[in-house]
This record gives sequence, C-alpha cells and structure tokens, in this order.
Amino acid sequence: MFRPDPALDPFSLNTHVVGSALCCPHCRRRSLMNHESTKLSVAFNGADNTGETTQIDLLARRIGPAAAPAGALHDHDSSAKDATTGFPPAKQVAVILPRPARTAGPWSDNDRLASVLTELVGTRVRVVELQDTDTDLRSLPDRTAFASVLWCQLRALPTAECSRALLDDQGIRVWTGKEADEGAAYSFGHLALRAHAACIVNCPPRAQATMIETVRHLIEEHHVPFHGCEYGLVPLTDGDQRARLLLGGKDVSLRRLAPVLPEVHVDRGHTLTWTAWQDNRAAALRDIRRVYGTSPVIVRSCAVAEDSWERSAAGEYDSVPVTGGGDTLLAQAITKVFASYPAPDAANKVLVQRFLQPVLAAAVVTTRTVSGASYYVAALDSTSGRTDMVTSGTGDHVDTWYVHRDSLERVLENPSAHGLPDFAARVLGAAAQTEDAAGTNRLDTELAITEDGVHLLQVRPLAAGRGRTTDDAQVTAILSAARRTFEDMSVSDNRLLAARPALSCMADWNPAEMLGRRPRPLAISLYRHFITDLSWARQRKEYGYRDLRGVPLMHTLAGHPYIDVRASLASFLPADLGEKQAREVLQAQIARLSQDPDSHDKIEFEIAATCWTPDLSRRTSYLTQSGVSQTTLDNLHDHLLRITRAGIVRLTGDMNDLAQLGLPTEKDTHLDRLEATLERTRRAGQVFAHLARAGFVAVDLLRSLREAGQADRYDDWMRGLGTVTTRMQRDAAEVAAGRLSWETFVDRNRWIRPGTYDLTVPSYGQDPEGYLRPLLEQPYRAEPLCGAPWSPELSHQVTGVLEPLGIDADGAEDFFHKAITAREHGKAVYAAWVSASLETIATLGGTAGLSRDDITHLTIADLLTTPSDTWPATVLRRRAIGAAEAQVELPEVITDTGDLHCFRRGSGRTNFIGTGRVDGRVHAAPAPASPPESGSIIVIESADPGYDWIFAHRPGALVTAYGGANSHMAIRCAELGIPAAIGAGPQSHAACAAADRLVVDCDARRLEVIR
Repeated sequence: MFRPDPALDPFSLNTHVVGSALCCPHCRRRSLMNHESTKLSVAFNGADNTGETTQIDLLARRIGPAAAPAGALHDHDSSAKDATTGFPPAKQVAVILPRPARTAGPWSDNDRLASVLTELVGTRVRVVELQDTDTDLRSLPDRTAFASVLWCQLRALPTAECSRALLDDQGIRVWTGKEADEGAAYSFGHLALRAHAACIVNCPPRAQATMIETVRHLIEEHHVPFHGCEYGLVPLTDGDQRARLLLGGKDVSLRRLAPVLPEVHVDRGHTLTWTAWQDNRAAALRDIRRVYGTSPVIVRSCAVAEDSWERSAAGEYDSVPVTGGGDTLLAQAITKVFASYPAPDAANKVLVQRFLQPVLAAAVVTTRTVSGASYYVAALDSTSGRTDMVTSGTGDHVDTWYVHRDSLERVLENPSAHGLPDFAARVLGAAAQTEDAAGTNRLDTELAITEDGVHLLQVRPLAAGRGRTTDDAQVTAILSAARRTFEDMSVSDNRLLAARPALSCMADWNPAEMLGRRPRPLAISLYRHFITDLSWARQRKEYGYRDLRGVPLMHTLAGHPYIDVRASLASFLPADLGEKQAREVLQAQIARLSQDPDSHDKIEFEIAATCWTPDLSRRTSYLTQSGVSQTTLDNLHDHLLRITRAGIVRLTGDMNDLAQLGLPTEKDTHLDRLEATLERTRRAGQVFAHLARAGFVAVDLLRSLREAGQADRYDDWMRGLGTVTTRMQRDAAEVAAGRLSWETFVDRNRWIRPGTYDLTVPSYGQDPEGYLRPLLEQPYRAEPLCGAPWSPELSHQVTGVLEPLGIDADGAEDFFHKAITAREHGKAVYAAWVSASLETIATLGGTAGLSRDDITHLTIADLLTTPSDTWPATVLRRRAIGAAEAQVELPEVITDTGDLHCFRRGSGRTNFIGTGRVDGRVHAAPAPASPPESGSIIVIESADPGYDWIFAHRPGALVTAYGGANSHMAIRCAELGIPAAIGAGPQSHAACAAADRLVVDCDARRLEVIR
C-alpha cells in the first residue's frame, strides 16, 4: 500500500492512527468518521497552491491506467434522463480545469472536452474553467447540482479509477499524474460538497483559503471521509497516456474521439453486447431501429480480442452490411458477426453503424508504416464505390500513397504540386486530425468520403511495428542526403543530352528484380562491377547504339538501387542519330515517363524504341504528338533497322563467345584466383549482355507478330523451346531412370543460386537434397516440338512483314529460337560465374573471421583495397546504416525531389504470361525447407534462374512483384505452360502474399484475392 507524500496529503496522522487509517479505504473512512476526537497533525506547505506539486511517494500504485468497461454507464438513478446525454441530471459531475493554452488544439474547447469526459466518466460532465483567483470551490456555481466535483491543477483526463470514484466516493480523494511533476487534483463527493456548502454558511470566513486548507478543514472540522491519494490523472499534454486512455475498442474509441474531431464525421454507432443479444433479441433490434430506423446499416465486429494495443486482429472477423430485408436480415447479420468470433464471451460486442452509400472513395490510413517508419500510408480506392475493397485486399485499383511525416503539412498545403489527388489529401488530413486528437502517432484508421465529407469508420492503435525502435530524425537526414544526391544528378552531362534526371528501380537491368529493393552493399558493388559501371555501356556501343562508357547506369539513394533512366534511354539511341535529333527524342521519352510512371518497368516496350519491328511507326507515334519532327522519326527508324539487321547477324559470334567461357570449376574459388575469377565473371556479363539484347529483339519481334495475329502458335512454340529449365528436368528424369549419376547431376547444377548476388543463400550444390532431389520425383514429359510460332499458312505473311530485315519466316524462327535459348543459357553461365565469385569472396572474408552475413556488408572495393583488420568495424558501421535505411520508403520512379517525400505505389500493369485461370492456395516466399504444395500459387518478390527449383513442385501459377515481359521467369513460365503474373508491383504483391487463396486469370488479365 503506498503512502502519499505529506506535502500533498492534507494531513499527517500520528503514529498510532497511521497504522489503521491508511491500510485500506474502509479503515480510513472508519477512522476519520468514528474517531472524531483523534487529534490530526496537519502538514501544510505554504499559503498558495505551489506547495501542492511536491513529489508524491507512489511506491505501490499501478503504473498504467486500466481500461474502463467499454460503454458502461454508472446509472444509479432511474429518474428521468437528460435528452442530450441520456444520463440522469442528478448524477452530473463538474470538472474544474485551468484555462486552456492557445496551442491546445481540439482539446481547448470546453464543450468538446465535456463530451469526452462524459464518455469517460459515464455520466454527464460539465467543464468549468478556473479563474485566476480560484483557490478552492467557492467560485463553482450551483454546487448543489453536482453529484461530485473534480478540481484539477492542470488540464487532464480522469482514469477509469478516478471516473469510478467520481460516481461512488462520498468524501475527498487526492489524485496525481503518473509523473511526480504532473500536478494534482481533488475529487469531492456528495458528502464533501454538502459539508462545503454548510461551511460557507456556518464557519468563520477564511480569506484566500487554499485548496489544501479547505480539504484539511472539511476533514478535521466537518468529518468528511478521506479516501487517500492515488494515481488517476492523464495530462492532456501527454499524448501517449492520453491515447492509452481514449483508445479502448472500436466503439469506445469512436465515441471518445468524436467530440474532438469537428471536421470529421464520426458515427458513434450503437453497441450491442453478446449478453444483451442472448437475453432479448427483440429488444436489441428495437434499440437499433430506434437509432437508425429503416436506413441501411452495417454490423461491424467489436470483439474483445481485436483492436488492442498489442494485436489488431484486422480482417479476422466479419462485418456485414444490411441494406434491406428488415429485422430478419439484421438479426442474421448480427448472429453472423458474433459467430465469426473464436468463442462466446460476455465481453464481446458488435457495433452497428449507418451504411454509407454512395461512397466516393474509401481508404485505410496508418500514421506509420507497419514497421514503424515515419510515413503516413494511405491505401485509397476511388473507383469501386465500396468501403470494403481496401480492407479486404481484393481491389484491383487500390493506390497506396506514402507521405513522409515531416512533409505532410507542406504536401497538404498544395497537394496537386506533389501529384496527390484530392481524395488522398482529404483522408490524410483527417487521419492527421485523428492522430492529433488521440495523442499517438501510431494509428490505424479506416475512412470514407461521401458528398457530405470525410467519415471516420474506425480508429485503433497500430499494433504492427510497436516496440520497434525508430529514429525519425535519422530518416529525415537520410532523405535529405538522397535529395542532394538526386539534385547533383542535374549537373549537365553532354552524353545525357541535358535531359532532366529520372530514376527507376525496374528499368533496363532491373535492379529490383535482380538485387531486391534493399540489397546489401556486397550485392550492389558486384552488380556495379560486373554490369552497370561499364559492361552495359560497352555492349551497347558494340551493338551500334550511342557510346555512354564512363556513365554509371545505376545509382543508390538511401540504400535503394535505381537505374538512371536518362542514361538507359540515351544508350538505346542509334550512334548515327544526330545530336540535336537524339536530344529531341530523349526529352520526349523522359516526359512520357513522367506522365506515365507505371510504364517504367516496360520502358523498352512502351517508351523506348530499341529495335525495328513491323509496328514501329505506331509505337513511336507519341513522339510526334510530343513535338518530335517526322524527319527525326524517319532517321530513327532507319538507324534502328540497321542495328536490328546487324544484331541478327552477330548472334552466332556471341554464342561462340559464350561457349568459350565455359563454367567455373572448384579451382576458380581458390583465393589465388580471386581477381581472375572476378574478371572472368565480368567477361561473362559482357557476353550475356549481348545475348540478352538479341533475346529482347526476338521477343519484341514476336510480340509485334502476335499482336498482328501472325504468331497464332506462339504458346505451343514457347513450350517446346528447351531452355535451361527443360534440360534440368530432362536430366532429373535420366537420374531417376538410372541413366545418369546423381553426382553428375548435382555437379552440372552446383553453381545455381537463388538470389544470384546473395552470399547468404546456399547454392544448389550446397543443398542438393532441398533443391534438386524433388526434381527426381516429378515425371518428365517432353513437349512436342512446334515448328514455328505461326501456322504454315501464315508463313508467307511473316516473310512479307519481316522483309526489311532480310530474313524469311524460316530464318526468323531460327533467329527467335537461338536468341531466346541463348539468352537463357547465357544468364545461367553468367550466374554460375557470379556464384563462383561469391564463394571466393566468402573464403577471403573467412580469413578475417567474418561470417557470410558479415561479408555482405562489405563492398568488393573494401575486400580488394582495405586491410582486413578494418573489416569488422566496417561491418558494424554498415549494419547500422542498413538498419536506418531500412526505415526509409522510396517510390519505384523518381522524377523530382518531391517524389522522395510523397509518392504513390499503384497496382502496376502486370505482365500476364500464358492462358487459363488458376484458383489455388497461396504459398509465399518458398524455400527448400518449406516447399510449396503441387498446384499452389507461388508468390515471390522476384525470381532469377536460381528459383527454377520451384518448378519441381508443379505450381499452379506464379506471381512476382518485379520482372518484365522479357524477364527470365516470364520465359520459364511460358516454356513450361504455367500461368503467371510477372511484375505485378509491390502493392499487388503484398496483397497476394498476405492472402490465403488467390485467382490468377491470364485470359481476363486479372488477379483476385479470394480470402
């Protein structure tokens, strides 16, 4: 039992009374009322209120407030109730508070504050402001109208314990805040108020009596019970304590916050308990109809197990709209929602609210990311006219907006300047107001917009990410550095034709697919070393495009790798195209990307023209609309035709170069071979780049023919290609039949590694049982060869349209087959050399006692040029940087510095591969230790050749966040006849990965979350 500090206790009892008087409230009451002759020694701290803030000994108090019973009304009086509040007038409580500060926001309005206090206390509350001369209760008007009074030194809210005392206590109690310097309050029950009224009439006047003097006098002279000193105040200035008090379940949170959200519509709803529903359903239905009549309503879950600070249980229980059908359907809806809870519980409830229709937009807004990072995140549906598409994850057109917390005010001042649509700005503004009122910046809100404004449907603590340490100032500093990096890219470079900067994570060499969105330093440095610093530009110069050697293709901002779209597009302009004409085309292409950022992963199909195709004039018609002259277009077409012809001719030589490279051996992983292995890998990357270009030309030509109806057997032809995956399956069948040894099979595939540049992931050779053994259990059926991707009767047409290339239909089919299979084989050889390089690097790092995970935080330059004794410190420093950068969210496309602070993640334009519709269970992020079931829909972020092992498990379909129509996985799925949604975007990918069941409909070009 704690003892109050004598400085705040209105009296100090002598030793023999303390033992009995402070043991419990009942003993205190008995001691003070029955031992009237006991002499009280009063400790008094001065003549004003300043002494009342002395620290209190709160040794045994509870540290946090307990939640009040949701919606409970302490209705002890059955007399007539107030028409506004529904509470009996006799139970009215007065709360006397200091005047509000000018910056107190919504809490400065006493009427609104009184409404919140009414919800907290459970009876009607009136707020009275302290005057400058107030020292006790003398200035309170109509004291007899109040059942009790709470007199505070600071503007605060009562905890559940304090609220109960205001209804139940007859005497006086002292209340404190959680911290010693948070002031104090005094509650006066009915007996105390009656004694005070008698005191004013009968006792000698006491000029400027302080509250402590008044309390002492009432206890000593009028024998008012004293109930002790307890924690029971939540200062309005303490946001976290305030939020803990206000947020207490779906219904309670809405009712408590509604008064202080004047610009947001809040339907406080009608709460129905499980007990009330079981006791008298007819009465429960009448109560609901009394509130909403016959208007459409929605019955929302309000279970005791959801919407808590530790667990949201979002989406686990039902919400059922009732738009007609009378009480029968309403009763069925209530029963269905209760039935969705895990078990009957008297504390369970449902919340009935008006069903909004029509809805202009609906959104879920969290005031931080699920990891706790400092961004507002608004998932917005402005097309379906429903409120459940966002929460269910089934919406096809949900856009998610990220706004850095420090930037919200600036963004909302001029939303259009940041590309933020009006609906998104309105729900973000409403969420920020809710956050300000609640007191916490960790909220999960559901909102809707109708003709009459923004409606708050739900607010709960953001349980996800709670407890994780985040440094908002560090995120702001990282974004500032990223801004400077982007601004530095604006420095004029003649090779980039003075085009303004534009970055994409999925353009060209697609780092999001190959490395991931937040790769480690080693992976980034290897990708630069092997591809994006030099090899990419050298290959394009040799192919006939502009010479951009010396211009880096990839940059990193806040640890996120991006392709410089200017460099990419400029590198695809023919070398013979004049400077002025090249500038004209490039600026139009950059402008097109800015207008349609969702096309960034399809730049080579929808923006750039990198080779000649029969439909080239149609594809470049937008350039004319952008002001590019016809002369420039004609020259562009002529030069692309020459490049394409030359590319077809050089394919055989590039294939020979690949054959000469061969695959690495164990010797290539020895430390003394490190530099040679790295150089061999870079050479393999150069050869692969040429083969990848030929493969793209082949796919682009096939796309053109297919869209024209001249490749009617495309799907059958693709299934008979016979790439690396098919050969692996054929070898597995040979092992199963005893015609090929297991050791040989493993050795052929030993270098394949999921996540090509990730040293922490085992290669197939390091885990053959997990990766390769399942292949032996799958029957192999060779696909019948299809002579050409077109019917024989279309061969003449194909020859005709491809005549400018100097090849006929047979020559075209030969080129297509060789180019596509050589690209896949080249990727496998290059990946094998990357894997060998990684193993050599692992050996090198091991000499310094570093683990594989440690080594991923070093760069290739660190390993080659710095002393090994400095590596451990570098690892620690890079880990810290990586942890900070992991809290930064960035868009897929950056065309302006404003994009770093406010950006959209849309559903993207998915590349659907194959035909048919698959409905299956989702298996997200498969691994050999948790392989997918046959027929399941595999959902992964990206997939390089190392993920070929998943095909041994016969998936029903595949969904990836990243990847293009010409990506490795797109080719694999087409070859194997597996329906796929490649490059669905991070938003759709997240929804699919979180689903239990999914539909991939390639015919309708649709992804649908079933549950």
